[in-house]
Amino acid sequence: MLIKFKEKQAANNKAVLYLRYLDNGRYLPLLRVFDLEDTLLLEQDLPETNNLDAYGVIQLSGKKVTIKPRKNDLAQKLEPITFGL
Repeated sequence: MLIKFKEKQAANNKAVLYLRYLDNGRYLPLLRVFDLEDTLLLEQDLPETNNLDAYGVIQLSGKKVTIKPRKNDLAQKLEPITFGL
């Protein structure tokens, strides 16, 4: 079951971050990027986690999507995740 966690709308694209809850109590995030006609441009599984601090702000442009970690002490050492479109 997919649960919408975050969504970012830009001029030409829309990025949606979904969560899938696993039997072991961890999350398996899924990133999907759509164009204006809801055509799927990118579908990417993200690393399995039990902490959602790595998934803060979604930045979306015409060429790439970046997911920046939340700004807190627990996510201080985490790096942004970037995918090209």
